[in-house]
Amino acid sequence: MSDMRQTSFNFGAESLAASSASERSALTEALMEEVCKRDNLLKALQRVKANKGSAGIDGMSVDELPDYLKQHWATIRGQLLSGTYLSGATTSWTVS
Repeated sequence: MSDMRQTSFNFGAESLAASSASERSALTEALMEEVCKRDNLLKALQRVKANKGSAGIDGMSVDELPDYLKQHWATIRGQLLSGTYLSGATTSWTVS
């Protein structure tokens, strides 16, 4: 009996399964690509607006977000895909 664990995610009709570290890495990359797709992000922003979302921990309002993303999206996307992204709220805290 094998102790191999398998993780599966569905992307529409396509199913991805991972059973090794390299396959899980590829799966994570594929998932992040899906998360970062423009249409997915636009849907998320529309939902936040429809729910009358309030400003986040960084104080940015939902109305300010589209202009901010237009200026910074390429950098943010690259960091998300490389696993190096830290939100402004995470990087700006102070220990006294």
